Amino acid sequence: MKVQRLLFILFISAAFLNACSNGNPSGDVTVLFQPKYAKGFRVVKSGNDTLIQFLNPSHSDSPTVSYTVSLSKINPERIALLSTTHSYFINALNGMNNVCGVTYADRIQLANLQEQIQNGRAQNLTKNGDVNQEDLLMLNPTVLFSVPFEPTDYRSKLRDCSIIPTSEYLEEHPLGKAEWLYVFGYILRKDVLAKELFLEIESEYLDAMQDSSKDASQGSAKVFFATNNGSDWTVANNQSYWAILLKDAGAEYVGATEGKGNLNFDKERMLFALNEADAYGELVYFPNTSNVSLSQLHPEFTQSGPFLHKKLFLCNAANNGFFDKALLEPHILLQELKKVLSDSTFSGYYFQHTQ
Repeated sequence: MKVQRLLFILFISAAFLNACSNGNPSGDVTVLFQPKYAKGFRVVKSGNDTLIQFLNPSHSDSPTVSYTVSLSKINPERIALLSTTHSYFINALNGMNNVCGVTYADRIQLANLQEQIQNGRAQNLTKNGDVNQEDLLMLNPTVLFSVPFEPTDYRSKLRDCSIIPTSEYLEEHPLGKAEWLYVFGYILRKDVLAKELFLEIESEYLDAMQDSSKDASQGSAKVFFATNNGSDWTVANNQSYWAILLKDAGAEYVGATEGKGNLNFDKERMLFALNEADAYGELVYFPNTSNVSLSQLHPEFTQSGPFLHKKLFLCNAANNGFFDKALLEPHILLQELKKVLSDSTFSGYYFQHTQ
């Protein structure tokens, strides 16, 4: 069922991109901003107008424009956000006062946003796990940060609203996810601040990466990383986010093959990968739980190398905002990952050593 659900989401995403495609704008364009790491957008000049072009992620070698917004037509006075991640980008740019609605407000750990919701200046748009369409329409936002696989055609429902398809989660490079700060910066008319914030994040990430290169001269640890789904495990391919993050931490990512998208491992494939690794890490989700033991979760693996030698670590996404605010902290993720791989007693905000 999980595989079918993933295929459905990818299908809807592709359909959305095709449906909203404007193609390449006519006439000559000048690229004003080309991201270093992100593949999903760029900013161009066309005539007297500045445009954000959203690019089809499946054609990263020769990107095609799937959607375009004109900055001259955007009024960021009233912003609605359909993903929890969007709130952290907006907050970093001091734009929370412009936000009138968010989804899954209970999951967003921002005191200023919670205050706005309590005093009625912003509204939680989620009801019974879904976006309350009626509430969203009544808010009448001027800007809506949407997600590409969202099946609702908000352009027809909110005709005076600028729809921004935000796909930072599709970026493979940790800095690519953070680089979407520029999109939010241009929309909020705070592109200078966005640049300052990103360059600071990039600098700290590259510093940690440089230190990793020095440490790796003595030999790289072979690390395997996965997420348990109950009956099987999700494993990232060796060109993906986890592979890049582990490589930048000075480790060698093992257990996955070439290709795109996540892989599914059964117990047999897991055992083979674990026996190739020096250390094993797992992304888990246990709300309000501080002591999670991988040995207790997976007794079937206790005779594999990482379990025998206690080279185990985890990231509990339920407690640390890994899926939202961590997108703006790739440098901290990298710093902590280095420490947890070298120090068997380390316990950080995102990564913890475990038994």
